[in-house]
Amino acid sequence: MVSRGAGTLVLACVAAVTLSAQRGGRGAGPGDAGVPTEQQWSGNAETQKRVAAAMKMAGTDLVPQAKMFCTATGPLRMAVARQRAGLPPMPNVVVEPTRVFDNMYWIGMTSQNVWAITTSDGIILLDTMNSTDEARDVIVAGMKKVGLDPAQITYIVVGHGHPGQSDHTGGALYLQKTYGAKVVMNPIDAKIVLPAQRLDRPLAVPDIDAYHGQKLTLGDTTLTLVHIPGHTPGTMGVIVPVKLRGAPHTVIVLAATQMPTPESLLQFERVFTEFAKPMKVEASLNMHANGVQEDLTFLEAIRKNPSGPTPYLYGPERFSRWMDIMIECGRARLAALGIEVPSQSSSSSASRPLVSEARYEAWQKELSNWGRWGTDDELGTLNLITPAKRRAAMALAREGVTVSLSANVFTDKASDVPCPAEWAMTSATQTGATDRVAFPCIHGAASTHIDSLAHTFFGGRMWNGYDTSTLVTTAGGAWKNSVLPMKGGIVTRGVLYDVARLKGVPYLAPGDRIFVEDLEAWEKKAGVRVGPGDALVLRWGRYGRRARLGPDDGAAGLDNSVLPWLKQRDIALLVWETAGYSPQLPGDLPRNAVHNFVQAILGIHVLDRADLEALGEAAAARKRWDFLLMVNPLALPNATGSPVNPVAMF
Repeated sequence: MVSRGAGTLVLACVAAVTLSAQRGGRGAGPGDAGVPTEQQWSGNAETQKRVAAAMKMAGTDLVPQAKMFCTATGPLRMAVARQRAGLPPMPNVVVEPTRVFDNMYWIGMTSQNVWAITTSDGIILLDTMNSTDEARDVIVAGMKKVGLDPAQITYIVVGHGHPGQSDHTGGALYLQKTYGAKVVMNPIDAKIVLPAQRLDRPLAVPDIDAYHGQKLTLGDTTLTLVHIPGHTPGTMGVIVPVKLRGAPHTVIVLAATQMPTPESLLQFERVFTEFAKPMKVEASLNMHANGVQEDLTFLEAIRKNPSGPTPYLYGPERFSRWMDIMIECGRARLAALGIEVPSQSSSSSASRPLVSEARYEAWQKELSNWGRWGTDDELGTLNLITPAKRRAAMALAREGVTVSLSANVFTDKASDVPCPAEWAMTSATQTGATDRVAFPCIHGAASTHIDSLAHTFFGGRMWNGYDTSTLVTTAGGAWKNSVLPMKGGIVTRGVLYDVARLKGVPYLAPGDRIFVEDLEAWEKKAGVRVGPGDALVLRWGRYGRRARLGPDDGAAGLDNSVLPWLKQRDIALLVWETAGYSPQLPGDLPRNAVHNFVQAILGIHVLDRADLEALGEAAAARKRWDFLLMVNPLALPNATGSPVNPVAMF
């Protein structure tokens, strides 16, 4: 229930509770997933080593923060912390709304809160509390009290949601219907929450999907949304540009800070490394009072001295250490559970030199396969798949077990699927049914597909030197190097290079580059080697990452320095999850540099957007990394690509 007094907001000057440095954010207890017992925590040498490292990072100015994070449970929501300490519950009363920054207001209760961000073209609201009552009597009333017009709410970003629980989502429907605000929410949580909504607290259907790296702009303000799963699969953080008496700063709103798995910890680390630190974030804000700092004390201090320094801002250097402490303490918790978290591989690849544009251009002549199989060739390296090669590959199908390498076709638009496929049931009667399918962007992310050698060009020339100006037109399609020469199908030996498994991670980080030494390290570990006429199947974990973290166009991929190695190995087909790594470093070649080169210069066909999760598991279970691979493109005359369902057979 909302506590009110004579129809006005009640000022709750509540002192923050310090309980062994464990404060308010939502938290779990020992025995829950990702939470060690006190005995596991105190008795694990690796854990205590990491705690000591975190305390060293803390220096003299972040000791309370390090003690807060470096516990068996990590930060706890205030109600949970009081309960564990044997204290009575704190009354849940409305707190005086407070202008924390020039363009950002704290509004809420002792249990939880929202943030209102003002822009030149409206207001963005972060979270919506529990219910219609709280949206009306706390959020709207609080906004009006500080001079904000709730009719100006344009976007509502929901940090996360729980099935059957509405402490962040409950007021969204009221605000959506009353003011026409658009609700932004990660679809992973939305799909979990909506079917389990309470009848007395119906939830809003999101208008916009939130995804990792998304930019949400309103007027003069652009927010950056980041995916931080752990507390829920779809938890989002928001990086906000703020001003304090006109001076610019940047803060991050963390809807939750739990990191119960290696994947969730690594994602937090990536968010800090790839977003928060480069953007010079200086403070963390929370959706539950006293979540990661003494909010109630901070707010009272700001109200008493609005022109004084805000206690929220740490400064970039100090807050960078705050983030490092949080990660180190998260690693300590997982170590106590006997879980090792590998270091991110991105740090090593980021320091490696880039292939220059001059070197890339020189390779176009030095490595070219043009004319190797005659001046009229349209098969490229598929010529290396001889009848003998096929017979040898078929001998690998000893068990008769098949595994598809195809992703399910995407018919819904997402951040990493901007051009989905189209499907519709056109008729369904008692005698049968008919449907229609279309692929508006065959080379996009909607489906697993194979590229023909008419897909990419260099200087108006495609594979084998054919002139594209006359041989590839929008009116007639590709008269050379189309899909049709592959009509007989591709049957060869496939060799899986599981670089994520090599590095001991479920997936590589966006921007990670895969080098020749990685490929050869895998060969040494797995005891396989790709050779002439083989298909190199490269897994870094895209679809596993997508299943855990949601849509995201970031990717790992082959470094451009791998091109001479690919030429040397004489592979016939390149099968991968994404064409190139992203984000890229300043001064790098275009994202598709390898993709374009292997097709147009080496004549290697590319099978793109393969889902290799099931293949990786099947191969690992057998400790067999080569198999029979079968690919059958559609017989599409003059087409530059075709959807495919590649099948591996063990």
